[in-house]
Amino acid sequence: MPKILFLRAWLGSLLLLLCFVAKADGLSVSPRIHQGQLDNGLKYQLVDNKTPANTVIMRMRIASGSLLEAENEQGLMHLLEHMAFKGSAAVPEGDMIPRLQRLGLSFGADTNAVTEFTQTVYKFNITQGDEQKLDTGLMLMREIADRLTLDPKALAQEKAVVLAELKERTSAGLENYRNQLYFWYPSSLLPRRFPIGEVASIKAADVAKLRSLYQRFYTPERTTLILVGDLDIARTEAQIKQLFADWKPHPQAVAAAQVKLSPPVVRKQPQADAFFDPSLPTQVSLGVLTPIKPKPDGIERRRQLMLESLLSNMLYQRLQPHLFAEEGFTDASVEIGEEFGTAGRVQLALATLEDNWQDGVVLLEQTIRQALQYGFSNEELQQALKRQHKQYQLNLAGSNTIHSLNMAEALVSMDAEDLIPIEPADELAIFEALAPQITPALIQHTLTELWQGQPWIYLSGAKAPTAAEQQLLTAYENSLLQSVTPYKAKQASEFAYQSFGEPGKIVADKREPDTGIRQLRFANGTLLNLKPTELEQAMWPSACHWDSVIYHFRAKKVWALCSIMPLFTAGWSSTPGNSWRISLPGRTSRQILA
Repeated sequence: MPKILFLRAWLGSLLLLLCFVAKADGLSVSPRIHQGQLDNGLKYQLVDNKTPANTVIMRMRIASGSLLEAENEQGLMHLLEHMAFKGSAAVPEGDMIPRLQRLGLSFGADTNAVTEFTQTVYKFNITQGDEQKLDTGLMLMREIADRLTLDPKALAQEKAVVLAELKERTSAGLENYRNQLYFWYPSSLLPRRFPIGEVASIKAADVAKLRSLYQRFYTPERTTLILVGDLDIARTEAQIKQLFADWKPHPQAVAAAQVKLSPPVVRKQPQADAFFDPSLPTQVSLGVLTPIKPKPDGIERRRQLMLESLLSNMLYQRLQPHLFAEEGFTDASVEIGEEFGTAGRVQLALATLEDNWQDGVVLLEQTIRQALQYGFSNEELQQALKRQHKQYQLNLAGSNTIHSLNMAEALVSMDAEDLIPIEPADELAIFEALAPQITPALIQHTLTELWQGQPWIYLSGAKAPTAAEQQLLTAYENSLLQSVTPYKAKQASEFAYQSFGEPGKIVADKREPDTGIRQLRFANGTLLNLKPTELEQAMWPSACHWDSVIYHFRAKKVWALCSIMPLFTAGWSSTPGNSWRISLPGRTSRQILA
């Protein structure tokens, strides 16, 4: 009987898996997303979402970023983004910003747009929307698309703004990241095409150069409109067709194609590099980059993402018990996944006390070698699967109260990554179909496939030791001489607080009629305030496993990636000025915002 029951369960799992594999060439798009494409190639995605009410989040993503710039155009894509708010055919210079403000938008440098390596995104958040404001927002997006005037006087003013911004944003963190890119991708355009640009190119910019860039790379086939909020879908779609159907690419337009970056070279020998500045915390990292060819979205790609997510989660769990000041380590991160469409990254990093980075090299090297040599236990895998399963269930439970802003930002990221937005229920079903097929041996094989060649070691911090690169290599080589044994998880100690004494006595209980706040006064004087709210059922704190969140400190940014890939709560990052961006798990989000 047990064998029969097992066979039935296995067959059921197999049938479910086959059902999804049958759709591998095209996962089912979430039915809440109404999408279409105009004859000129422009795509649009519309979602009627009432959280919150009377709010419309508008995004126009143009798949044109700084990587498309020529050598003498560095920073012009960012400058063009600034010029988008300086007048167009239907909106005189000086009138664009007041119109945006009437929509309820605040305005400042890059408040309503962002330029990155591979895209420029225009962002209107209409918090008190109506049909007239929506129409105005779409009209302004249409003007930005191909009707900018690019006035010489306005350009001179905006060049000064961008140059001041470049000076303000040039920092040790940014230069550290640039140095890392040169180390990781020595033959690539990445370190040579930062969106913020170069002073000489920006100073030399004129209307002719800017217009050439505009005409070549602002095209309908590169553009996706995303609107999420309190929408009349049919009316909004009709407005998009009316406004954007006549947008024709300029004769000088360059056909849309992904920028082909030089793939990384698998290293034959360990290599080290370092960067120091008094303002930087100490961090040491160890990793590899391997050339890859991205897979189209489907079950195979989701399976690979799932394996990488489980692997990163389990490696982080092995580092986490060491994060105590007594050991000299204060933070850890694990990055595994595709980046820039050309590389697969495996990276382990530790934030250390100033003089503990050599111990950090040893811990990182032995952690990865231990996993490569002995693999993972079934207990580790089951715990990781349990965490992910719970997360998918939480995403499903909160799927009807996702904030429109989170949803719009996630759709922008998915469009950039060529990922199909599917429902949390489908994500959960795919996970439950694939999970029984995953074994510790498969996780170890995944790591072995990803960890190719010899690693790089990178150190950044405030204090520069003598011959830092050689010291990094020496610490790594000395660590290799030490044997490693199979990993044994530390046993969790019993929770210290098992009894909390007698319950407190309530001596007063009242509710404020204006605020709805309930106030409870206890006999010992403690006052407890309770306030019911209508928040999302699954906000981002519960959408991330706090024991597997990955922190990165680069270019004054704090990136956090969840260990799985739900539909609309994929991750978050913050930048100075309260700029938020959704980021996908399994991706190292290294776009430098400009």
